[in-house]
Amino acid sequence: MLAVANDDVPLAISALRAQADSELDEAGRRSSSTVIDLEAEENTCPGCFGTIQQGVPRCPECGLRVG
Repeated sequence: MLAVANDDVPLAISALRAQADSELDEAGRRSSSTVIDLEAEENTCPGCFGTIQQGVPRCPECGLRVG
């Protein structure tokens, strides 16, 4: 847990994101920012970056469960 003053929240969030980004490679940063929208016609798998069609519970390329 991290406690900061209300005025310092944006700076704290920025510092935490910068630290996390410095510990990930490009694929890790891309994966961690991937959002799955279950209502969209297609999504990008955060595991392998393959295409997942709407209504499919697992990525057809890597098998990651997304739904």
